[in-house]
Amino acid sequence: TTAGDPYCWGRGGTAQIGNPTAAMDLCGILSCALAPMPSAQVASFQSVTTGRMHSCAFTDNGDVHCWGENGRGQLGVGGTGDMMAPTMVGLPVAASEVTAGRDHTCALGVDGRAFCWGDGEHGQLGIGTWADSDMPVEVAGGLSFVEISAGFDQTCGVTADEHVFCWGENARSQLGQGASGAPSNTPLAIDLADVSRTEDV
Repeated sequence: TTAGDPYCWGRGGTAQIGNPTAAMDLCGILSCALAPMPSAQVASFQSVTTGRMHSCAFTDNGDVHCWGENGRGQLGVGGTGDMMAPTMVGLPVAASEVTAGRDHTCALGVDGRAFCWGDGEHGQLGIGTWADSDMPVEVAGGLSFVEISAGFDQTCGVTADEHVFCWGENARSQLGQGASGAPSNTPLAIDLADVSRTEDV
């Protein structure tokens, strides 16, 4: 809301609603929230992003909080236990953006560094390994980003000099390298005829 209060609705069986005291509805055999339900208020949030079964948000001062399903470490809080309420992520710098993929999450620091955590099986964390991480790890390559966007199993970012880089799954040419091919666990530059940034990635 304009006051920074988070509300969630829909499936809630793995804490996606973010309210441990809420009385849940029943959608068939699944727990759910049939109408918008307030999440536990731990801070005034500026923006919220949702993955497959987890959500994250960041505050005006750049603190990132996540909640929900955490089997791949996508909440970035250490360990893989689900979190019923928004829980702060231990980033080394204040965030200016946070974006959730299917089972991974990335944040953009105010200094331009990108950090990712969660499912890394397809290289979508961009940290040079195929392993999961339950804590934020800086994206490889020493790049300075102004935007970042997590997809299903891939991530892309725009650098300060207006070049686009992508990393992760590439079975359907998600990395923009001209053909379907191998995934990448580090950022790959996309060759664009016009690299001027006109829309968000």
